[in-house]
Amino acid sequence: MSIATVLPFAQAAAERTFVVASGGVWAIALAVAMVVLALAAVAIFFLLLRVALELRSVDRHVRKVADRVQDRLDPVMERARVVAENAEYISHALRADVEKLGAATEAVRRSLDEASRRMDERIDELNALIEVVQSEAEELFLDTASAMRGVKEGTRSLRNRGARAGEDAGSSPDTEPPGVEPGTPAAAPLEAASESADASHGRSGRED
Repeated sequence: MSIATVLPFAQAAAERTFVVASGGVWAIALAVAMVVLALAAVAIFFLLLRVALELRSVDRHVRKVADRVQDRLDPVMERARVVAENAEYISHALRADVEKLGAATEAVRRSLDEASRRMDERIDELNALIEVVQSEAEELFLDTASAMRGVKEGTRSLRNRGARAGEDAGSSPDTEPPGVEPGTPAAAPLEAASESADASHGRSGRED
């Protein structure tokens, strides 16, 4: 509703007031009411116009604020997108590194297990070799001790036989000096010592 449409109604109402002035109180009241209504309509029109202008101004202000916010949010959103992409890339890289580290750790563990197993095998073989060498050394020592004991016994027996033979020769000068012949009782200890030494050397040669 514009001013051009409201003014004719106001003029018509004013003319009617003059026309119906002689019509009585009711005519005057009606004319006053129409004038009041016309003025109220004009006031409402101006009020609505002002509200519309205010709303338009508010709309412009809101749009400006929205544009400013959008301008400020665009870099923030771009940075957020870049940060998200970087975080995703870092996450994938860390996952790949963790998988590689796990594979390397598993390989090292397997290598350590294999090395430990081989070391245990070598230690067992070395222990077995040490036991064999120790057993051979003990047998060789026993054989050598036995041979030395036989030689000592034979030498002692020969000395005793020689001493007895000297005493017999001194007591009976007419008898010939006893000779040591193979197979005689005096040569038996020496032959036994020689056989014991030969047997020990032969056993050592067979074991070697």
